[in-house]
Amino acid sequence: MKILSISGILPIPELISSNDFVFQTHKTHRTYFPNDEIVIIRPTQYKTNIKKILTRTTDFDRLGDNPLLHIEGFSVHIFPFFSSRRARDIHSLLASSIYLLNKKRIENLIEEFRPDIVHAQYIFPDGLFAYWIKKKYGIPYVVTTHNELFYFNWPISNRIATKILRSASSILPINYRNFNYFRSKGFSQTCILPLGFNKSF
Repeated sequence: MKILSISGILPIPELISSNDFVFQTHKTHRTYFPNDEIVIIRPTQYKTNIKKILTRTTDFDRLGDNPLLHIEGFSVHIFPFFSSRRARDIHSLLASSIYLLNKKRIENLIEEFRPDIVHAQYIFPDGLFAYWIKKKYGIPYVVTTHNELFYFNWPISNRIATKILRSASSILPINYRNFNYFRSKGFSQTCILPLGFNKSF
């Protein structure tokens, strides 16, 4: 199986700190399924923080001209997008820029890698990107949701998030609160799976 992983939480050593459970999950997956291939897309924000833009300290600036990295045995493709995370409705609209800004790159990646499934790590922008990939290329996707219920409190982000989750083959919340909420919204494809690499998870 070929898995295209989209993860906005992926750490980039010495540049972007984050929880490394994505690498841990993928490495554990490879021990059980050594013939599977995993390629990672790391969405990286063009932030709307004026100070960071002027001082060139956004995550994207810190990465420099490195659209493809090799980290812990994985190919990691850096895909920029526009973000305004605190303004939920605006952020949900801007998140589509990850597809619009990277059309040619995703076309080349899909043609070269030919993934069987896409795994999105967040609803925005990861899940929205997976949604566009499915719409364009017919590749199914699953979404791991984190603490993102706030998107359902705003009219535009609620509408887009609902569309993303309804189109997903599976929704994998990280806790029972999210599980119960998604079930209450009629997302019958919601299930809880442990991360599986560490007893603390």
